Amino acid sequence: MSKLRRRTFVKAAAALPIAVSAVGVEGFARSAGQATGPLAPELLHAVGEAVLPRELGADGMVRAITQFQRWLREYTPGAERLHGYGTGEIRSTPDDPTGRWNDDLAALETQARTRASAAFVELDVAARQDIIRAAIAGDRLNRLPDPVGARHVVVGLLAHFYRTPDAANLCYRAPIDPFACRPLADAPNEPAPRR
Repeated sequence: MSKLRRRTFVKAAAALPIAVSAVGVEGFARSAGQATGPLAPELLHAVGEAVLPRELGADGMVRAITQFQRWLREYTPGAERLHGYGTGEIRSTPDDPTGRWNDDLAALETQARTRASAAFVELDVAARQDIIRAAIAGDRLNRLPDPVGARHVVVGLLAHFYRTPDAANLCYRAPIDPFACRPLADAPNEPAPRR
């Protein structure tokens, strides 16, 4: 380690206790891009019922939401990302979106109580979809972004789902199972139709 790097490290380490004491541990974690807590599960499930394909069924819906929650729980802000072929640019993952996505869920709840005098989870699917459409109306979406780059939790959930093997299987109505290897003996055969 060079002297300059060692000095930079010592300065940063010395400033850390001051920064933590000034804003508290929770505030420091939030400012450092750390999660502020899990997404509200009931609200997230209600969102999922409104936007995910009904063809998933109840079990598939729960699986999709659980996978999204696990991905978000295991997300690491500031991690080095894979870089493209032929470039040496090193990029890092953005801040954890959990805090702002919890704010999005709280705003959906507020809109439900304002419009229908009921909790978001108590509304029927059509009423939830109306509130969601209004919430993301300002987003110009011509494609689904990288899930962590989604500006709204609804778009994040959809973007995450449509990158899963379940989404490919549903689209092709067959067990395509991308990211899994089929046995070589089975390679010439078309996948069996989805049940």
